[in-house]
Amino acid sequence: MFAERDGSAALPTDQRTMHRALLLVGLVTMSLACGAPQKPATFVTSATLESGIDVVSRTLAANGHTSPTVDRQAGIVTTEWKDTGFLFGQVQGGTATIVRRFTVVLAPSGQGANVTVRMDAKRCAQQGFVVEGVELRGHCEEAAMIPEKFQLEVDALAAKVQEALSTAPAVAKSP
Repeated sequence: MFAERDGSAALPTDQRTMHRALLLVGLVTMSLACGAPQKPATFVTSATLESGIDVVSRTLAANGHTSPTVDRQAGIVTTEWKDTGFLFGQVQGGTATIVRRFTVVLAPSGQGANVTVRMDAKRCAQQGFVVEGVELRGHCEEAAMIPEKFQLEVDALAAKVQEALSTAPAVAKSP
């Protein structure tokens, strides 16, 4: 009898098939749970910085991100931290949950603004952190990798922000 790489040679055929199927499911699950580095969404808008900040604030609020914090001088709009309930790894020996907020940065450019939409994500020990509006305190670590579902959230929110900014007052064109 030939030895199989997965060590299933000693198992009957039905069990060997099941063993391989479970191994495959485990590998797929692990690859999805590991995540990937976040890719912030970037685009250019012709909206003025002032009107752009207002539009971004309204868009975030309309999409369930209440009370966004606005720094008009820096061109930054930030949502509150939220516990997603998504368990992801460990922090200080305990199960971690992903806590996230969204940040939208509008940087002035010649004919409008460069816009970046990103997720600030942290892995926090369950029951070991407190969210107080814009503050996050407790046992947390930066989440260098995020699951694909969170990248899709960044992309979807960026698409909504971009669409909303397309109707905002634009910078006057130079003659």
